[in-house]
Amino acid sequence: MADEIISNSIPIKHERIGPAGSVSWIYGAPHIPTLRTLETWFASEEDTRKRSDPNFEFFPIIHVVRHPLKAITSLVTCFCGCGSMACGAWADEPSWEWAGKHIEFSQEYCKTYRREGLCIGYGGEERKGRLKRAVEYWVGWNEMVEGGSHYRIRMEEYDLGELVETVGWEKWVKGGKGGVKQSPFKRKSKTKKHNEVTWEEIRELGGGMEDKVKEMAARYGYGLIPPDV
Repeated sequence: MADEIISNSIPIKHERIGPAGSVSWIYGAPHIPTLRTLETWFASEEDTRKRSDPNFEFFPIIHVVRHPLKAITSLVTCFCGCGSMACGAWADEPSWEWAGKHIEFSQEYCKTYRREGLCIGYGGEERKGRLKRAVEYWVGWNEMVEGGSHYRIRMEEYDLGELVETVGWEKWVKGGKGGVKQSPFKRKSKTKKHNEVTWEEIRELGGGMEDKVKEMAARYGYGLIPPDV
């Protein structure tokens, strides 16, 4: 998303603060309490200091969502930008640690992969353990972000022209809303069908997780079957 916005000459930055704003996961947190720690893993120290200022405010805040089955599948595979442990294992653990500073997980992350190869789970059940954590994250993070957001868009089908108009970015785009160039949404990596998370798997976790995810998905405008993108 950041690359597409930038390609339209809109000066936003990814995990940084630009003249037109930021496309960021880090800044979705309500506060960034300290510097020179995990909090600055992505964001520059200067930008983190801006965000930590109690008088600093992003406006408007756009809550970007993705169908839960697709988003949770991605998290089970790797909590990273490239979609695979093969290229993103280095980012997986600190991503979970950062998320755990702002939402509550029922179990701690398994921290052994750097010593014993790729540890992609915890509690002795790799996929089920990781799935539980991914569901807890999807619910907890989205609930946190939606509370402070002004608008919401679905990643699979958002209209960049409408976003430009809503946010007030027309001054940077030649031709305004009508001059926006946008390509269809594509996943960075294709997850094999047999690895995709199902509603049945989420139901087996118990604790009302399936009902909660479905309720939020409906509120975000999604059906039970995810878009095929």
